[in-house]
Amino acid sequence: MSDELLFADLKVIDMSSWIAAPVAATILADFGAQVIKVEPPIAGDGYRNFAMMASSPTSDVNYTWEMDNRNKRSIALNLKTDEGRAVLRRMVSECDIYITNTTHPMRREWGLTYEDLAAINPQLIYASLTAYGEQGPERDREGFDLVAYWSRSGLMDLVRAPGAAPAPALPGMGDHPTSVTLYASILTALFKRQQTGKGSHVHTSLLANGMWSASCIAQGVSLKQISRSTIIWLIISLRACCTRRRMGVGYSSPWCALMKRSTCCSRSWGVPICCLTHVFLPLSNGWKMATNSAKKCEMC
Repeated sequence: MSDELLFADLKVIDMSSWIAAPVAATILADFGAQVIKVEPPIAGDGYRNFAMMASSPTSDVNYTWEMDNRNKRSIALNLKTDEGRAVLRRMVSECDIYITNTTHPMRREWGLTYEDLAAINPQLIYASLTAYGEQGPERDREGFDLVAYWSRSGLMDLVRAPGAAPAPALPGMGDHPTSVTLYASILTALFKRQQTGKGSHVHTSLLANGMWSASCIAQGVSLKQISRSTIIWLIISLRACCTRRRMGVGYSSPWCALMKRSTCCSRSWGVPICCLTHVFLPLSNGWKMATNSAKKCEMC
C-alpha cells in the first residue's frame, strides 16, 4: 500500500458547525483530504466553547474541539457581506466536496444552494446535513440531536424502563453516527464521479438517522397493526430467518396483505421494510411456510 494518504488530492470546504456535519469532514481529513473549515469572524464555531461549559468534564485541553475538528485549517469569512460570499464561491470553484449544515433559508438568501454552487463547479459533491430532511414542511427547521435524533425518532421513549421517565441523550450521541452516514454518502458520490465525471447532491438528517437507529421498531409501528411485542419477537427471529433465506426457503404470511407486495419473491430480499416479513409467523393454525422462494404469496 502506498504511503500517500488515500484522499490527499481532495479539497474539502467544511461550511458547517457543531458536530454531525463537521465530523464527516474530519474523517475525510483523517485520510489526507485538505479540509478548510469556514467560520464566522470573532466568535467562530459555537462548538469551540463546548468543552468549557459547566456541564462538561473539566480539562485544560479543548478536547471536544480537538476530537471533532482535527487535521483542518480554518478561515473566517463574513458571509453576510458580498465580499465574504465572493471569496467562498472562488473556493467552491476549486474544491471537490462542500459540506454544509447551514439552514435552507440562509442558503437561499446567500446563494449557497446546491443549484447555485453546481453552476460554478459541475463536478462538486454537495453534502447537506439537516435536522429534518431536504423536503417536507420541516425542511427549514433547525435542530440538535437531542430533539431531532433522540426525541422525535422515538428512541427516548423506547429505551426507558417501564414507568421510568425519558432520559436525555449524551452530547453528540446522535451527531457522531449521523456524521458517518454523511461520510458514506460522500464516498458513494466520489465513486459516482469517478465513473461518470458528474457531481452530486447527497444528504442526510438527524431525524433520518434516529429513525434508522429505531428502524426495527419504527417499521413495524408504521404498519399500525403490529404490536410492540410482535416486532421484538420478529427482530429476534430475523437472524435465523436470514440463514434459511440463503438456503432458498421463503415464507408467506398475512403480512403480505399489509405490505401490498410479495414477501416471498427474491426481488424483495434486501429491501429494509420487507425484511421483517421474511420470518416465521405464528398463525392460529400453526407455522405457515412456502417452500418455493420464487412463488408469490397468495395473499399479495
